[in-house]
Amino acid sequence: MTLTSQLDDGALGTWFAGRFPGTGRLVESIATAALRVEPVRSADPAGPGHRVAVDGAFRARLALLVDGAPPYGALFGLVRAGLVSREWADRTAASFPSHRGLDAGRAARGLAWRPTPGGWVDLDGPVPRSSPTRHEPVLSEFFGRLVRYLDGHAAAGILGTPNVEAGFARMCVLLAGWASAELPVALLELHARQDYAVDDLWDLPEEAVVVELAAVAERLRQTDGDPRDRPLELWRGWGHDYAEPAGPAALKRADTGQAGSGLPAGVWGVSAPVLVPRWAEADLLIGSRLLDVRTDTDDPDRLARGLWRLAAHTWLDTTDRYRVQAVGFYLARHGLHVTWDATTFTHALLGSAKGADAARKEFRRIAREVITAEGGHPPRTGLKVPWRSRS
Repeated sequence: MTLTSQLDDGALGTWFAGRFPGTGRLVESIATAALRVEPVRSADPAGPGHRVAVDGAFRARLALLVDGAPPYGALFGLVRAGLVSREWADRTAASFPSHRGLDAGRAARGLAWRPTPGGWVDLDGPVPRSSPTRHEPVLSEFFGRLVRYLDGHAAAGILGTPNVEAGFARMCVLLAGWASAELPVALLELHARQDYAVDDLWDLPEEAVVVELAAVAERLRQTDGDPRDRPLELWRGWGHDYAEPAGPAALKRADTGQAGSGLPAGVWGVSAPVLVPRWAEADLLIGSRLLDVRTDTDDPDRLARGLWRLAAHTWLDTTDRYRVQAVGFYLARHGLHVTWDATTFTHALLGSAKGADAARKEFRRIAREVITAEGGHPPRTGLKVPWRSRS
């Protein structure tokens, strides 16, 4: 199980339901905010998997937008499915903008290394070697195209033109498919062919999904309403200092040997912050704000579990690695944020300004038991990740 499955049907979900009486009120506030704006909806959905495809693909697009990092889930999914070797996946990860400053030893294990505000973190031990596969040449061409898109059309911090975003949409549908627990049938059938090419991958996503994803991306820079509420401008402001010489990213890249931060211009934070390897991973850290991306707001129970997920992520960051000061949802189809100061958020869930420390300790105790029982490694407690000097 993972944190998500625990919240769906596990001990932690039961604990949150009983411990957080303020959940319903926060869910209502999110639903009320969503009513202010007409959401993006496809006039001609592609079928029962349409909404799932849009959700996964848009999360993948936002990850690329925030820091230009490798699509970790997709690369691990390709390895898990036996479509590529781990060595190929590590090399491919190292080709992405966020990882280009790694030395040769770390680049050879590109998937294992993740950037955080406090430094590079090695999330994986030694991995068994495996043989190259017949899929790797085609997939190398595909991922090369994705990296060229980032370099040539929309680097970290830049949203492309509608045509460029349509191209990203096609690629991100595939990334989401590879990252899923079970590969979509159409993708499985394509990989089963002996003669498929990169253009076959490009043509695979349904046109209705691509069109809707481009429209959802456009909501990031919507022009109506108060300019201060435009998502792209807000994110740029939140992450403005992240890659600056004196900002967190300079500390994050202090051990690369590069001048300054070593980060591409425009990096706003961290995509896919890992709280517990292979068990708890957040969506986005922008500046000091931890965001959960939501493409649908019509299921109160899912929204409630999303709130619990945010709380769990802040409490699982036992060493303050990600410096989280605020949390919230980004309602992607609406182009809206609902955010809270981290302390205010906890008090709202508890329904009281008292008892937060006791609840956090209780959660961590249960989480340690659950993670250990599932074969994982609970996060350390009692230590703080030091800020690194630039010398």
